[in-house]
Amino acid sequence: MVNQSNYHPRRVVIPVEAGTSSLTKNLMRILFLITVICLVSLGTRRLYSQCATPSTRTNPTIQLGQSSHDAYVGIFVGNSASFYMNSNSYLVIEDVGAKSIRISTCGASYNSQITLRDWSTDTYLASNDDNGPVCSGTSASLDYTGSSSYAHVKVILTESGCTSSSISTYVTVTYVSDNTKVAPDAPTSINPTYSTICNGNSSTLTANGVSGTVYWYTGSCGGTATSPATGNSLIVSPAVTTTYYARNYSAGIFSVGCATTTITVNPVSVGGTIKWHPG
Repeated sequence: MVNQSNYHPRRVVIPVEAGTSSLTKNLMRILFLITVICLVSLGTRRLYSQCATPSTRTNPTIQLGQSSHDAYVGIFVGNSASFYMNSNSYLVIEDVGAKSIRISTCGASYNSQITLRDWSTDTYLASNDDNGPVCSGTSASLDYTGSSSYAHVKVILTESGCTSSSISTYVTVTYVSDNTKVAPDAPTSINPTYSTICNGNSSTLTANGVSGTVYWYTGSCGGTATSPATGNSLIVSPAVTTTYYARNYSAGIFSVGCATTTITVNPVSVGGTIKWHPG
């Protein structure tokens, strides 16, 4: 059927040779008009095929912050995963939340477009067509930082301007950062009241550059917990020279490193009686 909104019939003058019968002339005119209508219809149908609504989709799944299993592919911060997709499928990215991801179709052989929608509500989230952060030209790429409102995001691949049933390419998802769990900085230093003590004496350690809760250790950063284990300050009475480690803990994650200080312990002088014998 001809698209009436785009097709405007015009009077067509068909040249015929003199002497041709009226019946023949009419038949030629009819055949010509049928040919024109068929060509227009084919053209319209071809465009409809390219821009048709996608059929039932089969959907690969990727989960952020998880290892790979049979049911889905998992990636951690700094890693990527790629899927060969077409416009009859979409990619589900689970547990996005406030994390940052990058989606790219670099090297696509057509003018690709990426659209992100919420998995449960189908709410539009973001899209990009050309000249994204990593792909040049008409290969789409997109950086997206979500919010806690949208746990699962679906990636829809289309041809720019319409949804084609014939396009396909590799779509790469990179887990850029987990903004919900940013590690705090380590304490900047530890100030002891005494750096050197005698056995049996004590020193008070105070952490500087505190963020959240300070955890104290001996042996290594994250090694053996002291008693008490937490607090901005810690009173220690080591029997031998000991190094102490202070580590920040905030928003459910520890600092990568620790501040350190060493308390040197001198042995107690041995008491006794000195006898003097004159010569």
